[in-house]
Amino acid sequence: MAYVPIQRRMEPKAMKVAHVVVSGEVAGGQIICERLLEALKKRGGQGIVISPTWGSFTERLREKGIPVYLIPFRKTYHFQNAVRFAHLLKREKVDLVHTHAMVQVNVQARLGARLAAVPLISHMHLPNHFRNHWLIRTYQVLLDHWTAQLCDELITVSESTREALAAQSSAYRRAKVIYNGIDVNQGNYVKSRDDILKEFGLNPVHRIVGMVGRLCPVKGQEELI
Repeated sequence: MAYVPIQRRMEPKAMKVAHVVVSGEVAGGQIICERLLEALKKRGGQGIVISPTWGSFTERLREKGIPVYLIPFRKTYHFQNAVRFAHLLKREKVDLVHTHAMVQVNVQARLGARLAAVPLISHMHLPNHFRNHWLIRTYQVLLDHWTAQLCDELITVSESTREALAAQSSAYRRAKVIYNGIDVNQGNYVKSRDDILKEFGLNPVHRIVGMVGRLCPVKGQEELI
């Protein structure tokens, strides 16, 4: 009788993803990063986070048992941080890098990922804000354009963000738009329009205009008012 080997079913390798954030404080990009980390864990993967600063967001992750590493990505030209990042990726055996950052952090993280030969996704939550000085602005634009071309995928959170980035650099024309997901079960929708009118003493004929976002210039509360 001929021997027929039994084909053992191979389980897919659990992915390890390194998320790079713009700071250690809580903001929109960090919240999306946290949701991706939670989804990755549910699928059996593992996530680590790299931040240029400590803050309430990184502390929250550490309380959840998510490893957080500090690399001071503060200056665009501090390429030694790209080397430090590459060493970290190799030591931690990372399978994918996913950045949620701006030009100063992105340039170094993108270079580090390429040095470590790790696939790279750059997730853009806002257009880049370059320095005003013409010389600094020039090399920031050039470095951002060059390193954006090193990315395996570019993601923006809206079509307007993609268009603004494409106006800054042609490298972003291939970016894909993926809108931020919202868990509607976590919201508080108890108050009705009538409740709000009564709370603020408003006439029912008045229109109510509001917005949701952290209080900072880039969110445009001043323009709304």
